Amino acid sequence: MSGLLILEEEMISKSKTLLCCMYFLSANVNSQEIQTSQKNFSIELNATRVIFPEGAKSKSISAFNSQPHPVLIQSVSLKEDLKTTGSYIITPPIVRLEPQQRSNLLIRLLSNEAFPRDKESMEWICVKGIPPKDDNEEKAPPAGPEVIVQISLNTCNKIFYRPDSLTASPLDFYGKVKWQVNNGSITAKNDSPFYINFNNVKYNEKQLIQFDYLAPFSEKTIKENVPSRGTIHWNIVTDTGGISTDYKYEI
Repeated sequence: MSGLLILEEEMISKSKTLLCCMYFLSANVNSQEIQTSQKNFSIELNATRVIFPEGAKSKSISAFNSQPHPVLIQSVSLKEDLKTTGSYIITPPIVRLEPQQRSNLLIRLLSNEAFPRDKESMEWICVKGIPPKDDNEEKAPPAGPEVIVQISLNTCNKIFYRPDSLTASPLDFYGKVKWQVNNGSITAKNDSPFYINFNNVKYNEKQLIQFDYLAPFSEKTIKENVPSRGTIHWNIVTDTGGISTDYKYEI
């Protein structure tokens, strides 16, 4: 008898969740060689972040299917908690991309009434690659036991709403993050109206991956059991997705 095991996995940012599995396996599967195959339904975006200035009608990002098979992409806007429906609408919300095909996704703001006027607001644009319906149609059973793994990647990029009242440049604040060490904990403080998006943070050459970003006028403390004296080095992801110069602070 033949057997078939289909696994679908979804990867969101750095986490991986097993969604479901449907299987049909023969009783004598252990006596046969199991064939395995994998299909990746990830897509590539041309930007890691979007800046949406006040007054802009729309912005766009480009999605590209580098896979050798069709991919259906589904796009949604989510608030900073990555759970609540966001303030933007993306069109088309669902589109099929053939191999090596590119499509532009148009981002429009539904309303800015909930956004503060004195600082940036951040949300997420999430684009998920999924198997097209015709790829899931029932096919002839395999000659022997077979495992098919379908991997779906949900790519979530930041989108920043920037009100007109912010006349300064974010570049002016990249090197002005305030650092403090107290009882082994490290605190970073952002006194600016912009989001500070860290690319790399080190304390005495120790990597501090917990520092991902700082919201405007906020601070973040992590417990790392570090010495009270040392040097912090950091750099920032810029508006265009580039990396800033390196900054340091002696504690």
